[in-house]
Amino acid sequence: MTDPKVGKLEILNPSYKIVRTITKGLSEPVGDFVDSSGNLYVANENNCSGGNVVEYALGAKSPSFTYSQGLVCPLYVGADSNGHVFVFDNGYGTLSMFLAEYNQDSNQQIATWTTCNTGYYAFCDGPTGLAIGPNNSLFLTLYGALHGSLNPFWVVDEILFNYKNEQLYVSGNNGPGGGTAVDNKLNLLVGAYPVSGSGGGLRNATGSGNWGIVRTPLHCGTECTFNNLKYKGFKFVSALALSANQKTLYVADYGGSTLYVLTYPQGKLVTALGAKNGLTDPDGVALGPKP
Repeated sequence: MTDPKVGKLEILNPSYKIVRTITKGLSEPVGDFVDSSGNLYVANENNCSGGNVVEYALGAKSPSFTYSQGLVCPLYVGADSNGHVFVFDNGYGTLSMFLAEYNQDSNQQIATWTTCNTGYYAFCDGPTGLAIGPNNSLFLTLYGALHGSLNPFWVVDEILFNYKNEQLYVSGNNGPGGGTAVDNKLNLLVGAYPVSGSGGGLRNATGSGNWGIVRTPLHCGTECTFNNLKYKGFKFVSALALSANQKTLYVADYGGSTLYVLTYPQGKLVTALGAKNGLTDPDGVALGPKP
């Protein structure tokens, strides 16, 4: 779990006790990811000036490799089972955000994608989520203002890896959104304002100002059926992580200074971890083997 306000990454055991703290190689750490081999990747925002991604071998407290070529303001990172590392970077803001691809342990970008789709966005607020889904598919969450409107609208895009700048619109709704996860039944999870009503099509978010977790099937576009998980009350969902058995959902609430643990798929609150647990303001959350 990353804690950018104190420049740390904290590793918690299954009892939610901090068992290890990493500081070496970190500068405003935000998104984090653990691959199938136990390698840890952390995106360093570094005040959006010369940010990078650092990689740690399983159990290490110092980085073994740094990805920096072409990066400006990396916020999220992920790695697939084919040895590709993906970085979701805010660039210089508004329309300049991008996705970069590297081979593992190589600092040469092999592909980039412009991620703020100007076909429907006048400007984008910034990257707010990244998830690796089935068959190494990659999902990105972002939000911004649509053409002709000042109201925010979140979307999840699936990037198509044929080495072309292509994106497939997967899901979206009114309001801001953040965090991304995909379950084994191909449901997409996003932190957002809870949606009202039921059935297909886009609906207005509730006006409480508190976020929930919205679930929708993949590839439904504008005909999505949204469902709210039970717990609501997040300030800004910055990251989501599902347990391997799909029974627990971890929610990083950046600005709310809390890491929430929910049951899945119901979304009932199990516990909330904060200052009393040694955390300051969690931003990223990832699951992996014991270090």
